[in-house]
Amino acid sequence: MRAILAGGGTGGHVIPALAIAQELRERHSADIRFIGTARGLETKLGPAAGFALAGIEGGALKDVGLATRLGTLCR
Repeated sequence: MRAILAGGGTGGHVIPALAIAQELRERHSADIRFIGTARGLETKLGPAAGFALAGIEGGALKDVGLATRLGTLCR
């Protein structure tokens, strides 16, 4: 089994994702990969727990101007 998990960058999202990943690895010998931005907490906690990490480029959509939103969507 393979699984990709994204935690949203904060401890409130990453910590539960790590718990799920650990259960999948223990119960199903799953190959787990975390996906996140360079700023997210998953960049530290995922590899520290022994999980692979794939980085993605993030952008802003909330509380920013139209030009920033369009730039984010185009990337």
